Amino acid sequence: MIQRCWTHISEGSVTMLLKVNSLSAGYGHTEAVKDVTFNIDVGHITALIGPNGAGKSTLLKALSGTLESYGGTITRGDILLDEEPIAGLRADQLVAKGLTLVPDGRRLFTHMTVQENLEMGGFTVRDKELFGINFNRVLTLFPEIAPLRPRKAGSLSGGEQQMLAIGRALMINPKLLLIDEPSLGLAPRLLDNVFEKIANLRNEQIIGVVVVEQNVHEVLKIADSVVALKLGEAAYVGNAADLRNDDAKLKEVFL
Repeated sequence: MIQRCWTHISEGSVTMLLKVNSLSAGYGHTEAVKDVTFNIDVGHITALIGPNGAGKSTLLKALSGTLESYGGTITRGDILLDEEPIAGLRADQLVAKGLTLVPDGRRLFTHMTVQENLEMGGFTVRDKELFGINFNRVLTLFPEIAPLRPRKAGSLSGGEQQMLAIGRALMINPKLLLIDEPSLGLAPRLLDNVFEKIANLRNEQIIGVVVVEQNVHEVLKIADSVVALKLGEAAYVGNAADLRNDDAKLKEVFL
């Protein structure tokens, strides 16, 4: 049962939320992620980038507790959420600890209404008052979907569906939100709106956010930090603005 309340962090304070230490993971005898180390802070957006085959999906699966269901395993290293080891826990166990995933392709219940999708997102929240607080907060963060609550999720535009998918994940009031390829399938004119919504999560300073994204230039505009993978290894871990302004380093990561 999740009872945590939304909080605001005082200006200038930084709290480490997740620590990934020397993590290696893969499938059978193949290591897709090799000795990767980085931290994620509360109120910050971390971009996870790299070329196809770099290990992003494997790392995200390891963080979200879904790696084993794809036949993978964590072979070495640690993942700590609020200093508590979580490596190897299932996705439902991680949800109970405040970590949730917005999967690629959104994977909404398209035959259900917007309202019902949000309610499904908060099904683990048993406290009615807290459920109401979370629900109202989601509609405040995404006012575009408030009037769409009676509509079937499958009838929404791509941008509306992405906002609903993020809102559904926020219904459990997570500490850490993982978002996989939010730009996937979106028209270019919708990208700015969706990324602006993700940036607003950081501006609220309520959670840590990890965004896996192929649209590198767009995600680096909103990220505070970046983890760039290349052939399973960390090619760059550091400030997003520094990498955004270093074309040579960015090309090196993707070549």
